Amino acid sequence: MADITFDITLTFDKDSFYFQWDPATMEWSMTNAGGGNPGLVSVGTSEENISFGDISDAGWTLIVNLDGSSDVDWGASATTPTMAAIGTLSNTASAANAGGFALFEFKSGETLRMQSTGGGAAKCAIHRFEE
Repeated sequence: MADITFDITLTFDKDSFYFQWDPATMEWSMTNAGGGNPGLVSVGTSEENISFGDISDAGWTLIVNLDGSSDVDWGASATTPTMAAIGTLSNTASAANAGGFALFEFKSGETLRMQSTGGGAAKCAIHRFEE
């Protein structure tokens, strides 16, 4: 049995445009049992590093914006003090109360950096699971 399992269906359906990706169940095995941290984080309006405690190996990372008014930029920085922005997580008001999210396999040695782009700090759920 797999240690990490994703059941995903992604559908875009607008006017005459339709796309669906339904790869069935995707599974991975974990070498080390660790993760789930840091959990709930308040992301400020200045770029900041996100700490994953004692997890330093590559692993799956889930980020969800729980804030009602601020979008959150996220990216990586391994060797410089500034973020190379990769994406934006929409706030819950602009994303039909769902909140923007990102799910990705994070490479070891990289540093996750985030920044709220609204007028104040934004609450985000951040979870990383060691592979």
